[in-house]
Amino acid sequence: MPNISIMIPESEMTSGMQLDQFVSECTKLCTHVLKAKRNNVNIQFIKTTPGFGLPVSIEIKYRLEPFRTAEIMTSFLLGLNSCVAKTIQLPARIRCFGYDASNIYALN
Repeated sequence: MPNISIMIPESEMTSGMQLDQFVSECTKLCTHVLKAKRNNVNIQFIKTTPGFGLPVSIEIKYRLEPFRTAEIMTSFLLGLNSCVAKTIQLPARIRCFGYDASNIYALN
């Protein structure tokens, strides 16, 4: 963890999107701001069919840690929003969901 899912309408995905740069910058935010181990970061792009709301939706699931304070999470969100603006170039709704370690069961 963190697990980041970026949902983008297939019709909005263009060659102008710098998805590789997004992955690179997002990984740095996770490892530097959230202090996640690099091999625990998972980023995936999901093509969607537009419904209602902003064109891009981003969900971040992460493990709650004492050092991930409200200030740290705000810094992460602002950094991620800036990264989206530079690389994906569409407005995004960003939501973070923190989970206590005792509520996480995982493989790999």
